[in-house]
Amino acid sequence: VGGVPSAPLKLTVGAAPANVRVTFIPPSVNQATDGSWHYTTQLPEPGGAGVNLTKLMVFGKDYTSQISSWFGATRLPANGTLSGSFIATCSTCSPPWDGTWQISGTDDNGNSNTWSGTVHFLPPSTSGTANAAKGKPMFKGRRNAVTLGSSNRH
Repeated sequence: VGGVPSAPLKLTVGAAPANVRVTFIPPSVNQATDGSWHYTTQLPEPGGAGVNLTKLMVFGKDYTSQISSWFGATRLPANGTLSGSFIATCSTCSPPWDGTWQISGTDDNGNSNTWSGTVHFLPPSTSGTANAAKGKPMFKGRRNAVTLGSSNRH
């Protein structure tokens, strides 16, 4: 109704960025009888954009060179999941303690990001059904051992 006509509005909508999650199974891990914590790290991408993984930091230490051997690939497909099994020990840690994982990458739409997650390490379970142990920040990924110093404990 009356007024001055305006130019048409042009909207450009970019594709959604990748949404990598760093998750752990179980998220809180009891010590095992062998003196360590056994868990699985999963990297699901439910956002619909594939990601080329470019950096991996575990407990503050750079393990970028291990991405392929630990997760089987450096490319996380759109709506896909990469996972690896790990064993952590920490002789200088008194549970509970937390370990932070950070993974970085560039998605198919050119977006770069870093995603992180924290796994919780607990003392032995008193139920007898969980794991029990001692250790020194260290973990094994697909049977690859990595030793972390106590200064890397978070």
